[in-house]
Amino acid sequence: MSRRKRQGVARWVALWVGMAGLTGLAPPVWADALGVYTEVRAEAWSNGLPVMDLNGDWATGYRRLAGTQQAYASARAEAGAWWRQATGEALQGAPLLRAGALYRADATARMSGDAAEVLRLYQQKQDPSPPARYDASTRMRYWTGRGLTLQAVTPSWRGLSLSLGWDALRLQRLRSLATTGQVSYLADGSYAYAGRLHDDDSRYQALFMTGPEAQGQGAALSVALQAEPTRWASDADVAEVLPTRLRLSVDDAWSRLSWGGVNGNDAVLNSQVQTRDADGRVDYQAAIQGLYTRRKLVERIPVRSALQLDWQRPSGLWSLQVVSRLGLWQRWASWQGPWAVQPSVGVDPVARAWRAGLAWQGLQLGYTSGLGDGAQRIRGLTLSLSCPLWAGAPR
Repeated sequence: MSRRKRQGVARWVALWVGMAGLTGLAPPVWADALGVYTEVRAEAWSNGLPVMDLNGDWATGYRRLAGTQQAYASARAEAGAWWRQATGEALQGAPLLRAGALYRADATARMSGDAAEVLRLYQQKQDPSPPARYDASTRMRYWTGRGLTLQAVTPSWRGLSLSLGWDALRLQRLRSLATTGQVSYLADGSYAYAGRLHDDDSRYQALFMTGPEAQGQGAALSVALQAEPTRWASDADVAEVLPTRLRLSVDDAWSRLSWGGVNGNDAVLNSQVQTRDADGRVDYQAAIQGLYTRRKLVERIPVRSALQLDWQRPSGLWSLQVVSRLGLWQRWASWQGPWAVQPSVGVDPVARAWRAGLAWQGLQLGYTSGLGDGAQRIRGLTLSLSCPLWAGAPR
């Protein structure tokens, strides 16, 4: 290192030490670490739709609701490298920078309870008792993409740290479908459709129209704040009841999915249908009369928010967590063992769901399911592996 560079480093260190004195922080002891990781997360959740068997006969897993039926299924897989420059104030084992290759898939659905009932009858090849009228309002979205992900975590300062995550994606599929109107089952055994359909599909090739662009673009920003409330308490009795750690995360706080040149279908459904296909289901296709329009499709990813409180005790780590996405709530009470191999269990008594996991060093496994036929509405899987490749001596 040249003399000028050494002087520059010395001035930077002196300035840092001076700022540490003003803020009450002790100068850090630096230690570099570099490693690789892989992570897979998949989750399916609904309040009434058999999201794990949507193409089945809906004999199990379906729960009729008078209100809105909502469901989502999402998957995320990434692999890459992490780097940490830890200090005495840093989060235990938390990488300060992580970058990797990414794959994401997501499907969401909102529909009236009536529309879900029409789908159930369709899947079971049944008809309601006439006369019957249903609200056919639905809103569905599906997309897949791959690209790069980057996450940066600030060193902890007085028990506070901030995490920012950025996903940059090339989309392989994007579809948005919405319907409004009514479906009536008449006394003569026919169905009367009166409504509209709006369908944008990145894969649809309309006759005499230029095809859609080969790929779309996507981006998403996620934010998380972590705090250690016990470090702010001056009274030992107060510190004893406060959570050891608090984490508030907002995944996809900002997002944009876009695809140029999509051939969108704006259709009108206004006719009666009595014919059936070879499988015995209503052949409603004959009722659709549409007009295709070339346009740009822009969508957003539904936000996922989570608040988690942890209490570290000699008996293990006790946690309370609340999660919200697409209007669906999760309320978890969990425990993780204090040993080298750490089992974990959790329960959501409202949704009647359970989860279990195992952690050992850099390996973590987790599985989530609903109870009984709720397993068709709730399912989850997590797998992560982090392996350090190199660790430098403190300096």
